[in-house]
Order: sequence, then C-alpha cells, then structure tokens
Amino acid sequence: MWVSKIYPEERERIQISFETSFKNRTVYHWKESYHLLKSDEDHLCLLDRETTIRDNRGKALRVLARYV
Repeated sequence: MWVSKIYPEERERIQISFETSFKNRTVYHWKESYHLLKSDEDHLCLLDRETTIRDNRGKALRVLARYV
C-alpha cells in the first residue's frame, strides 16, 4: 500500500531502491527523498530513513522507519 501513495513519477525509482537495499544482506540503512500523495490530492515531501534489523546471516528480521 505504501508504494501506491508515492508520486507516479517517483514510484519505480523508490521501489527499486528499497527492494535492492532490502535484498542485500549487507545493507542495514536506506534513505530516500520522495513525495507522497495525500487523500486531498495534495502532496507531502519527505525524507524516509529506514534501518533493517538482520540476524547474523543477514536475513531481515524487522524494518524500522523514520520520516522527516
């Protein structure tokens, strides 16, 4: 659902960036800036910072997100 709220022009870039980061077992941090569509057709510009908690083999256990 989160991806569907991203501006259409930015959606593919953000989705690829996040998935690439998430699948790489050595990456623990991801950061991107993008626009979200709000329900009133306005938008919100944000900086999304995420930390992936991984086990000792690099498997993702949890993703913590912070938005600015």
